[in-house]
Amino acid sequence: MGVLRERWRRLVPPDGPRRTALNALVAGALLLGGFAALAQSCSARFAMPFEMERYMRAGARQGALDLARDLAAQHPPGAAVAPLFGRLHRLGFECGGTLGGHDTECRFRGRREDGRIATVEVVVAHDGLVLAGIAARMSLQPP
Repeated sequence: MGVLRERWRRLVPPDGPRRTALNALVAGALLLGGFAALAQSCSARFAMPFEMERYMRAGARQGALDLARDLAAQHPPGAAVAPLFGRLHRLGFECGGTLGGHDTECRFRGRREDGRIATVEVVVAHDGLVLAGIAARMSLQPP
C-alpha cells in the first residue's frame, strides 16, 4: 500500500486536481486557438470569387448587358421562373413579391473597387410560373 501511495504522490502535483484542471484548460485553449488560426489562414486561399464583381467591373452599361445576357442564357423565356429567383438570391439580389402578371424588380447594391456604389436592378417579367423576359440596368453613384 505504501508503494502505491508513493507513486500516486509523484503523479499528482502537490496542489492536487485543481492544478491538473487548470493545465487541461490552458492546453485546450491553446489547441482551440491554434485550430482557429489555421482555419483563418487557410480560408483565404479557398474563398470563392464574388460573382457580381465581374459585372460591376465592366461598368454601368456593359455590366448590365452582360448580366442580362448571362441570365437569359441560363433562364430562357418560357422556362420556370423559380430557378431564376433562386439564382438572383444567390447573387445577392433582394426581390420583391412575385405576384403573377406583374413584373418583379430585384435590386443589388455593392461597393466597387474604386469606392463608387453600384446599384443593379433586374426586372423579371413573368406570369407567376413562366418567365417572359429579363431586363437589367446598372447605375453608379459616388462614394
